[in-house]
Amino acid sequence: SSSSRRQSTGRMAVYAVLLHGEAMQSENDVAIWASRFYSREGNDKWSCARAKAVAGRVRQEFSVSRSEVDIPDKKFARIKSDSKTESRGVFRVTKSRLFSTPKTVCWLHQSKSLCTLICEEHANVLLAANQLGMLAYSISTHFGASALQDPKIINSRPEEFHMLLDRMMPSGHLQYLTQADANKELAMLASVLQKSKS
Repeated sequence: SSSSRRQSTGRMAVYAVLLHGEAMQSENDVAIWASRFYSREGNDKWSCARAKAVAGRVRQEFSVSRSEVDIPDKKFARIKSDSKTESRGVFRVTKSRLFSTPKTVCWLHQSKSLCTLICEEHANVLLAANQLGMLAYSISTHFGASALQDPKIINSRPEEFHMLLDRMMPSGHLQYLTQADANKELAMLASVLQKSKS
């Protein structure tokens, strides 16, 4: 089966998933299109502030990547992409009022959106990068290519977005997925949705 071919972390590695716009909603505010936190802490009263703080930092990193400025920290350097329409990055978040433990943040820019994974400190960064790519692919395949450009598309179908996350990273576990694996998960999701409508 496809699940037996996947490499998965033995414990929850994803703290949160964020989908947000590349543009600022206002002068000091980032538009969060969709999000999910996988821990009790993540879902506390600071959830919104936590999401916007990370999304704002990702937005800054994305702006820097456009200007092609190198990051001196080799361990957490920006992950370069050959595509002119896609860029990726990784950075650390230290312990603070919003985070009880340090986190590793991986982000991917595609179209007009930024997909972000807030992971536990020692999560496998390469696995997270793969997961981000497959997540963006799955969103654009299931909801249509415009879903990474128009927040209204996912906002109007939130249950489907969370069902997609359940298939791609169940309970916040990172897993290695090929495009074929993603297509199988999307087919099963479509089947479930079709049965629910019949």
